Amino acid sequence: MANHVSSSLVLESATAEGRNVFAGISKQILAHRKGGGEVHLGHLFCDDPDLEGLTREQMGEKVGAKWAYLTDADDYFMSFYSAWSPVTTFVEEYVMTKVAEVDPEAVFTFSYEDEMPNFIGAYVYKGCELIDGEEFDGEEILEFIIRETPELDGKWDAEEIEWADEESEELFNEVMYECIHDLSDRTINNAKASL
Repeated sequence: MANHVSSSLVLESATAEGRNVFAGISKQILAHRKGGGEVHLGHLFCDDPDLEGLTREQMGEKVGAKWAYLTDADDYFMSFYSAWSPVTTFVEEYVMTKVAEVDPEAVFTFSYEDEMPNFIGAYVYKGCELIDGEEFDGEEILEFIIRETPELDGKWDAEEIEWADEESEELFNEVMYECIHDLSDRTINNAKASL
């Protein structure tokens, strides 16, 4: 089964022209929405409303993922759901490029997390230029969560790949997403500090 990746792109600051381009992209995608649900990003690159003929290779080239959906959007924000990979290619080569054509100083934050989580990423861009950010793998995420939760110190057995007891595993599951979001927020805030 494919791992699903949730991503979000936020337009942190932009001129009115940059905001209009960003909002226009959101509206262009949402025009394909039926019944208020998510919208397949392939609609931007395929004229067929049923997406017949759209290949996995085309999605990889244009979006960066096997398949991808826009799940929510407004004039400053887009969220996505995709298979195996975040929608980095779409974000960098489509959205940011179009906005930067009218506003090269526009600032974006882009973050994503794999459902397991096998990885997360958090980045800040100015125009099309990556300012700073980082991707963390599953081991780095685990180490961060243990470091942030002292009750878990010494409770993870790396050789057996299991928790020492049920209480530790339950605590890990309780704090995991809060810690992941904290790691992402810290990474973005550190990157913003270098603007």
